[in-house]
Amino acid sequence: MKIKLGHAKLFRVKFAAGLVAAFLFAFGFPADCEAAERTGGFGGNNLANQIELLSSPSEESVTGAIRRISEAGENAIPSIVAAVRTADFKARMNIVRTLAKIKGDKALRATADIMCNETNPNAIVTMGEIIRRQRPEIARRCFVPIATDPSNNPQRRAAAAFYIRLVGDKKCVDALLEILEFNMVKGKTTNAGLDLNVSRTEHVGDTDYSSSIQIRNNATGKSITVPNRITMPVISTVQLKTKLVVTAMTTLEIVTGQGFGYDITRWKEWWKKNNGSFGVDGNFISERIPQ
Repeated sequence: MKIKLGHAKLFRVKFAAGLVAAFLFAFGFPADCEAAERTGGFGGNNLANQIELLSSPSEESVTGAIRRISEAGENAIPSIVAAVRTADFKARMNIVRTLAKIKGDKALRATADIMCNETNPNAIVTMGEIIRRQRPEIARRCFVPIATDPSNNPQRRAAAAFYIRLVGDKKCVDALLEILEFNMVKGKTTNAGLDLNVSRTEHVGDTDYSSSIQIRNNATGKSITVPNRITMPVISTVQLKTKLVVTAMTTLEIVTGQGFGYDITRWKEWWKKNNGSFGVDGNFISERIPQ
């Protein structure tokens, strides 16, 4: 059955349909609008497309994608991080470039996590160079805490230490020395259950408190001397090292290439003489790329 509309009604129907189409064209479909709000200005599909462009052979396309994604701000970070799992070498490098342009600690933390989980030696060096040029503050704000956190695995801590050296931020060494100095605790006893790594005590000698006692024999009226041997062992002071101190010392050794252990005095003396020349050392970096 066909429905015939009058010219007036047909005009009104077409006019209403045109208004709806114009509205959707201008403001987007509801689902896309919601996705755009979550991702800082453009829809979820569009964000995914932009992230895909990060592996494009065209530098112009890559540059445009980096600019558009970074303009979305922190809202784009979850999608960027999720893309790392399947990203190729070039895309991972460009993901770091993109995150470096997003302001705030959230972007810095995401960047540090990606970099510390990277296993490709070439990618490690390239990422380090990118972040050194664009966000050097990441070394103090992210890599020092990662490198000294005992809950992190050794590989992750070593990677963070490597990036500290690659960035070449002197303030990181100051921060590590401060951790080492102010977390060393000297004492002779400790409560059980504390997160401590206690060095062994050493018997370094004895203190002689020996004396003699005069005893008089009343029957004979004579006195005899009886030796009274008293010695007390001397035990060296126990040095208590928290795990934070252990990781700080290890990080210092990786970052500086020096090996002064827990001797804070020697560390400070060395740093006073060498902080002026501390910076990016290509030979050091090439020898110590985390494996």
